[in-house]
Amino acid sequence: MTSMKKMILVPLSILLLAGCSSDNEPQSGTTTDPVEIKLTGGIQSITATTRGDGVISGTLPASELSISLARNNALNIDATTYQDYKNLSSSLAATISTAGAITITPTEYYLTNSYSTKLVGWYPSTGTFTEQTDAPATVTFALDGSTDVMLSNEVVGSKSSPSPAMTFAHLLTQIQIKAYAESPAAQTLWGNITAAIKIKSQEPTCTVTLPAAIDFSGTAADVPMSIVPNALSADSESPTDCGYAMIPPATASTQLQIEVTTATGGTITLNLPLQAYNASHAYTITLLFRSTNVTPSASMTDWTSETVGTPVEAQ
Repeated sequence: MTSMKKMILVPLSILLLAGCSSDNEPQSGTTTDPVEIKLTGGIQSITATTRGDGVISGTLPASELSISLARNNALNIDATTYQDYKNLSSSLAATISTAGAITITPTEYYLTNSYSTKLVGWYPSTGTFTEQTDAPATVTFALDGSTDVMLSNEVVGSKSSPSPAMTFAHLLTQIQIKAYAESPAAQTLWGNITAAIKIKSQEPTCTVTLPAAIDFSGTAADVPMSIVPNALSADSESPTDCGYAMIPPATASTQLQIEVTTATGGTITLNLPLQAYNASHAYTITLLFRSTNVTPSASMTDWTSETVGTPVEAQ
């Protein structure tokens, strides 16, 4: 049966699109002169260590980052009435350069009558934009476990008052897993990790109803970690990196389960700490393979650092 979880975005800043250059200053001329919408951007520093091409971390990407935007024009000069992102024929294509410049293609302009314009953006740009005539437009993302999904807050600007900063927030939770054996004997007993560790039963679809309502839905499926290590360290100081996966957050206390397969230990299912798993947080799970069982323990870092839960014994 298809299930659905809902949440409303609580912005956690990692990506700042700031209208801070001289290009954003109101241009002189008559009220009929067009004023181009221009933005500049940068990525704020964060403390988490993230990895993988799909994870947006605290530095500008090595190549252009493609995003999309939607605009919502006011219907009166007082900006008291908008069309609520209805009847939008398409989204706006945009990129962030390695230097932080934001380019909208083709060029967009503020309304010449000085009515205000709302803007909201998302990443990746490959999200499916769907026009609605009787409800706000939606953007749908197929979650593959390795691609970051972000949504900005809504900003308002006009010809005489350019849009303020636009802040993008992660919509997903990142799980990172490391593993090691307590001794060479335990390492031999279990053998190598022979398949990608899986996070069990995660909903595969994220739908954003613009500008800020977020739903997760679809038939639950397992999500694999990004690395098949084919090894098991016997050194607690250098545990085996099993990669990461990004999944829907759980705002209420939830029992996540993972599936681990080793060469001689077979496939086992482990329960992670019973707790909330919040959007925009990276949870590091360390698996300790003992001679008698596997002990998972968890800590959380911010893509915010804190200790999470207590170790859980899995027989």
